[in-house]
Amino acid sequence: MKIIETIGITPSIKNEKKILKKIEIALDRGMDALQVRDKEINQKKLVEISKKIRKEFPKLFLILNGKPQIAADIGFEGLHMPDLEPSKGWIESYRVNSDLFLTTSIHNTNSLIKFKNFKFDAALLSPVKNTPSKGNQVKPLGWKEFKRLAKKIKKPTYALGGMSISDMEEAKKNGAQGLAMMGYFFNG
Repeated sequence: MKIIETIGITPSIKNEKKILKKIEIALDRGMDALQVRDKEINQKKLVEISKKIRKEFPKLFLILNGKPQIAADIGFEGLHMPDLEPSKGWIESYRVNSDLFLTTSIHNTNSLIKFKNFKFDAALLSPVKNTPSKGNQVKPLGWKEFKRLAKKIKKPTYALGGMSISDMEEAKKNGAQGLAMMGYFFNG
């Protein structure tokens, strides 16, 4: 597997033509992998559009923020664990599909403890900086706290939250594998 330095995270994917075009642009801007997620559409629509993304971008490393069996059936390489405690059904489905590259989101020491028993492959640690989508709801970690938590994670860790490609050097100096970004790739 090639080293992934940048992970894009989709905004809403309900407009199929628009999201396919935005993925093309994101690839041109240096995106190595894509986490497909949309918390506003139903599962049927998520599956339908995810299949089209897989078909249009057969070489792109795709991570589904959804159910393990769906990720495997569509041919995605990865799966993103739910932010909340995964259900027993989700865990059982993952055990059957454990060859999927598993990512999780970590926001602080408490979420690191919560996921310590899961054998995830990479973590998205956030928010590092202020981000428009979160406003003032969440206090950013900053680079010092990012570095401290990244050392504890002991897996490839991606800086998320207010990131731009210009943050790559700083992220790597602070223990990141790379960057995970929605705004940089999809709000342009």
